[in-house]
Amino acid sequence: TISAAVNGDLQLGSITANIAEANDADRVGATIADGVSGDTNFPHGKIKPVMTVGEINMCRQNHGDVYVGVPDGMGAYLRNDETVRLVVQSESYGPLRYESYPYYVNDDTASFTGSHVQYADFDRKGLSKFLNHGRPASNIITGFGQVADTYYNLAGKLVGPRTVDGLTTTGAHFSNTDAAGNWSVAELPTEADWLMQSLCSAHLEEAHQWGEGLGFEDDIYITNEEWITCK
Repeated sequence: TISAAVNGDLQLGSITANIAEANDADRVGATIADGVSGDTNFPHGKIKPVMTVGEINMCRQNHGDVYVGVPDGMGAYLRNDETVRLVVQSESYGPLRYESYPYYVNDDTASFTGSHVQYADFDRKGLSKFLNHGRPASNIITGFGQVADTYYNLAGKLVGPRTVDGLTTTGAHFSNTDAAGNWSVAELPTEADWLMQSLCSAHLEEAHQWGEGLGFEDDIYITNEEWITCK
């Protein structure tokens, strides 16, 4: 709610209730209530949430950004000796279902709703002790934002603004248009130029993951956009 956001109750990482359950709550007599964990007697160790959809970034950089969508594909790596970076794509369908908060790319010349690829940075030392206490992850989150701010289309051109009436002849996001730049999705987004349709699954590969000189030369996060026109 707005009041919760203003009061800081939706700070990124502040929610401690689990969505995951060890068993059906009704079957084992666990609490059944919104915003409360069910059965947390997990057989192979503790599970705690590090961030929950709808929470708001309170770090100075990208302050106010919201963690959106449905998490579906993630990876983690050491950003430096003190920081673990979690990368996650948020599956969303924009106006085909509901629009997410927009984000801007290519020097703010174009905007997207729908799926995001976001990161959260965690204090490494704090994360190593996170399962040993009941405190929330908000205490160890040091950064949050969009992974990329430069987007290219299938023609290798920078994505640009959508032409409101007519063809987008330069910089079209081709999952939203045909090859000529005609809009081809069932609905137009109202919050942004383009719709990043459902990103499904993902893989994070670290540079030289298989040994010196073996693998990618840089860290890379691979995901794919599923699309449908429905028009």
